Amino acid sequence: MYCPRCGSQLEETASGELVCSRTQALVSRSIAASLRECFVDSRRVPSATPLRFDVGGRWFCPACAVEMMTDHRSVTCPTCHRSLNEFIYPLVEFNPHPATSAPSINVPGWIVTYADPSLSSRTWNLKEDLLQLHHPQLDRVADLGWYVDHFSVLVFQGDFNGEQLAQRDTTDQVAALATLRECLEIFSTK
Repeated sequence: MYCPRCGSQLEETASGELVCSRTQALVSRSIAASLRECFVDSRRVPSATPLRFDVGGRWFCPACAVEMMTDHRSVTCPTCHRSLNEFIYPLVEFNPHPATSAPSINVPGWIVTYADPSLSSRTWNLKEDLLQLHHPQLDRVADLGWYVDHFSVLVFQGDFNGEQLAQRDTTDQVAALATLRECLEIFSTK
């Protein structure tokens, strides 16, 4: 099976988790079991129900390793025609994978787990999930996103369902990265 985030081979650990051979990112046992059920064993067809949010980034078919087609609210393999829709949210929110298109943040301890490809251009896609980071030693996550009329930087303990440690809002794109950097520095030690 292949990593849905980068297309590299997934290797199984002794505990049943899958590890991306390229980045060493873990895929949880529950997601690994569901991916295996849909993309390896073909015991069920993955849900193709359109998502309630726009999807960005590059996605790869866990069965074919080819880049999947993304049309805002759906991610589908052009070869085997299976959908990744039901896995997008848990992969982004709970299964961090180092990104390759992230702007330079460089705050010690924080690892970029998702970066919308538009962040490498001058004009960003205005969507909820733009940039996500994880601090493994302190078990914290941070998120930069666009919410209706402003950028919001959020920091949580544990995962995005955990205790919210900070929320800072701005309407300026340049200030959004500066605000994110400030929050990461503050929550690198506390």
